[in-house]
Amino acid sequence: CSAGQYSGTSSETCLSCGAGKRLTIAASGVESSACTACSSGQYSGTASVTCSNCAAGKRLTNAATGVESSACISCSTGQYSGTASTSCASCTSGKYLTNTATSVEASACVDCTAGKHSGSASNFCTPCASGKYLTNSATGVESSACTSCNSGQYSGAASTSCTDCPAGTQLADAATDIESSACTSCSIGQYSESASTTCIDCTAGKRLTNAATGVETSACTACSTGQYSEPASSTCSECSGGKYINNGATGDESSVCADCGAGQYSGTASAACSACDAGQFSGPASSTCSDCSAGKYFIAAATGDESSVCANCGAGQYTGTASATCSACAAGKHLINAATNVESSACIVCNPGQYSGSSSTACLSCAAGKYLTDSATGVEPSACTDCADSHFSGSASAFCSSCPAGKFLVDLTAATELLACADCSAGKYSETASPACVDCETGQYSGASSAFCSSCDAGKYLTNTATGVASTACTTCSTGQYSASASTTCSSCNAGKYLSDSATGIESSACTDCSAGQYSGTSSETCLSCGAGKRLTIAASGVESSACTACSSGQYSGTASVTCSNCAAGKRLTNAATGVESSACISCSTGQYSGTASTSCASCTSGKYLTNTATSVEASACVDCTAGKHSGSASNFCTPCASGKYLTNSATGVESSACTSCNSGQYSGAASTSCTDCPAGTQLADAATDIESSACTSCSIGQYSESASTTCIDCTAGKRLTNAATGVETSACTACSTGQYSEPASSTCSECSGGKYINNGATGDESSVCADCGAGQYSGTASAACSACDAGQFSGPASSTCSDCSAGKYFIAAATGDESSVCANCGAGQYTGTASATCSACAAGKHLINAATNVESSACIVCNPGQYSGSSSTACLSCAAGKYLTDSATGVEPSACTDCADSHFSGSASAFCSSCPAGKFLVDLTAATELLACADCSAGKYSETASPACVDCETGQYSGASSAFCSSCDAGKYLTNTATGVASTACTTCSTGQYSASASTTCSSCNAGKYLSDSATGIESSACTDCSAGQYS
Repeated sequence: CSAGQYSGTSSETCLSCGAGKRLTIAASGVESSACTACSSGQYSGTASVTCSNCAAGKRLTNAATGVESSACISCSTGQYSGTASTSCASCTSGKYLTNTATSVEASACVDCTAGKHSGSASNFCTPCASGKYLTNSATGVESSACTSCNSGQYSGAASTSCTDCPAGTQLADAATDIESSACTSCSIGQYSESASTTCIDCTAGKRLTNAATGVETSACTACSTGQYSEPASSTCSECSGGKYINNGATGDESSVCADCGAGQYSGTASAACSACDAGQFSGPASSTCSDCSAGKYFIAAATGDESSVCANCGAGQYTGTASATCSACAAGKHLINAATNVESSACIVCNPGQYSGSSSTACLSCAAGKYLTDSATGVEPSACTDCADSHFSGSASAFCSSCPAGKFLVDLTAATELLACADCSAGKYSETASPACVDCETGQYSGASSAFCSSCDAGKYLTNTATGVASTACTTCSTGQYSASASTTCSSCNAGKYLSDSATGIESSACTDCSAGQYSGTSSETCLSCGAGKRLTIAASGVESSACTACSSGQYSGTASVTCSNCAAGKRLTNAATGVESSACISCSTGQYSGTASTSCASCTSGKYLTNTATSVEASACVDCTAGKHSGSASNFCTPCASGKYLTNSATGVESSACTSCNSGQYSGAASTSCTDCPAGTQLADAATDIESSACTSCSIGQYSESASTTCIDCTAGKRLTNAATGVETSACTACSTGQYSEPASSTCSECSGGKYINNGATGDESSVCADCGAGQYSGTASAACSACDAGQFSGPASSTCSDCSAGKYFIAAATGDESSVCANCGAGQYTGTASATCSACAAGKHLINAATNVESSACIVCNPGQYSGSSSTACLSCAAGKYLTDSATGVEPSACTDCADSHFSGSASAFCSSCPAGKFLVDLTAATELLACADCSAGKYSETASPACVDCETGQYSGASSAFCSSCDAGKYLTNTATGVASTACTTCSTGQYSASASTTCSSCNAGKYLSDSATGIESSACTDCSAGQYS
């Protein structure tokens, strides 16, 4: 029996042990004695000789399978197990899982680092949040593991204690381990003790001297005498200018400093106020004294504010600043600005027509009827002059004016032309500066306010002298009359003429003869035209009935005609009252004719058509229709019979009575007198044509017909066409030879096709003459029998050839028939090409992708890295997590997959194992990715690549989370916090007068008698220097 099988005596087959068992005795026919159940934590598949252990880090779930991935499952998060385990154990609270593949908690679980906590079954520890510190590591709940920092304290993540903000600062952010971020310095003038959340202001009258204390007496110092400060001040201030010190007072400015009085001033930090100099003034709390402003003068010996020391200048006077006297404006000027010491800015010259004396605040105006000659005096008789005759002026005038043309003077003392001058009345006129108005001459007219008189234009005559508007002074001559300019009457044109220019006094220029066809009476402005349908006979008349005569019968004329016109031949008169032939005469209707000057048209008789409309004789106008055409009366053309018809009566205009349709099988073209038969062997396709190739089509292959046929006839099945040009089948069609067949309407006979054989003696179509070969047989064309397929080949019914088994199948020896009887599919994991007797198996380490080929490289594909297979596999199996592939060419995992080395991890189907990078340590060797397999080292620890755990930093060094190394503080600083990766928060600068070497945890002080010269050294001789002679420390 094969491995894993057993049998009793006289057995025909061997039996396999069931899944979950292993073979112990092959020579037995009873499974209970041949097979033994796998031990606890082991599994096996069917026909197994051994049982397999579940790997460490897994537990058994199904013993009855040979595949680890089905038999064993990985322990849950935070659990571990040894080899062949049926259950997993959990890490206790305060620990986290680092190695799942062990049964010993001390090897599987690691204590949480300082500042971190965990619950049971954890694969990582949780750091306390910033602003909290660890009180209980053995819990997975932050609210019970971590306690918030006290008021004024701060901490970073994973802290075991909190730090106080130093004195002189206040807490800004408890959730950080960096002092510069957690604590902010007190503002200027504020102080605080350590662990403060707020800073305190120094009170008024004090200044800050020490911010790092919580007691005001230590933090704040009183201001010196004569100084003050506001609350929260870092310095004291002296009294400002305009104030003096209130000796003995303390506090803010209002308590320590008093204001100087009016007429006094002081500088900064003054003990008393000083009086202003003579001629100066000041207001209360002034730091300086001021001069009297422009426009004022100072009062000798006066003191105090401006109202006491300075007086305004008198009327018409001016001055600049700090003046003891004021100046007066000169005669001919007046004051506009008292606040200046420059006359051109203070005083302005009087306007034209005005005058003034000295010290004037305003100018006086000359009286009406006078004008100005000298503004620089205050007495009118010498300043103003009377206007000349016929001139006028208003008050304050620089000159006198005269009345314009068309007006005369009525008031010489008026200020404006409107008041001084009156308009001349209509019919009068005046020139400039006239004392009175003058009457117009005879025959002239004018309106009011006229500077001259006017005459009427030519074509008009005078009717009103007393108006300035031509439309009311002059009247236009009547219709047909004319006149010259300045006329008092108008003249008339004679009969036969009309007025062309009324604006002339000469008849030859004013009157024009009427145009041809027009007439007029005496005094006519226009000429009249004879109406349409008439002609002119007498031009010198004003009455149409005597001037115009009607046109003769058959004639026409337009308006203003001297003659009448005849309608042309081929037309007739419809409207005599027009001068346009197209409107007066219309063409005769279709098939009609006429002579010259006709009032009606004649028609051609039936059977004729019109060729000449311009005649009154029918023989000249109408022509007989040609053969095959017809017409009715009054036709100008003849109509041909349509295609498919022929002519029987030409003397009618109706096709149905003139033309007859061709008989069946006949055709004709348009205008035909007879029809033509289609020849034998054709059929009628289109009767309406005179072309035989278009009218008649040849019968199709296998058809025949006689002449004048409308359809063709098929040869019957079993016959072929020999003569298409006959209407009898016996002469048109011939029977097929023995063993041949034809379908209806065939021109040839055919032999039986491949896959069929001849049914001897049968006639007719293919189904009657030829029979199908059976499955497993074949035949060629015109075969009398069918042949059997060769061994290993197959065919279906009616086949002309036999086929080999297709790729992916092999042939069954001695089988016959179709493919399902002859060919079988290859087994699982096997392949073959066409016409094969056997199938091939994919080698171990490969799996089948294409059964239908005889080339292994096309049929089988190598397993992916981390996978393996046995021979004849259709799929590859994956190495379990925590293992990697060494040899893919086997189907047994123990020999295919290798456990990862210590401190390495891998997921399922891995080709290699990975290690955690520096700064991390391994927590799960079965994880597929670094993110799941590795945890960060906590602050204050470090690790190298592939480390199983993190190592504490040495004394004097610090590190942040995920550190690959620890760092030392620089010289001049010392270590205060190991659990941080930032030098600014890990290292503190030595205090004033202290020094340190690099990697120091404390600072050293210089001895007495020495001072610090270099803090960044650890050697006193380099760091400290002796005090100079006469100095001590």
